[in-house]
Amino acid sequence: MLLCSYCYPISWEWLTFATAIPKASLSWEAVFWPYSQEVWVYTVVSILLAMLVTWGSEVILRRMGAQKELPWTAAEFVFGTFLEQSFRAPSATSLRVFASVWLIFGIVLGTGYKSKLVTGKF
Repeated sequence: MLLCSYCYPISWEWLTFATAIPKASLSWEAVFWPYSQEVWVYTVVSILLAMLVTWGSEVILRRMGAQKELPWTAAEFVFGTFLEQSFRAPSATSLRVFASVWLIFGIVLGTGYKSKLVTGKF
C-alpha cells in the first residue's frame, strides 16, 4: 500500500441556516450610523481646519503675488472633495501639497463611510 504525506481525505459537509426575514428599519438617522460620534466630531473639526488653512493660504499667497485667484473657494474645495467633485489644481506648491493630503483624507473617509453604509454592518 502506497501512502503519501500530502494526501488527505476530503469530507464534504453542508450547513444551512434558517432565519426570519429581517424588518427594514429606515430612518433619517441611518445616515449617521456608519460612524461613531467621535468620528463625526473629528470630521467636522477637520473640515473647519481645512477651510481655514485653504483660505489662509490663499490670502497669504495672493498678498505675496504667488497666486492670483483660485478657481474655487475654500468651502467649495473642502466640501467638493467629500462629494467627489472635480476641481482645478492650484498652481502654488504649498496648496498642491495640502490638496493632495486632503484628497487622500477624503477618499479614505468617504470609502469607509460608503462601505459601511452599503453593507449595513455598524
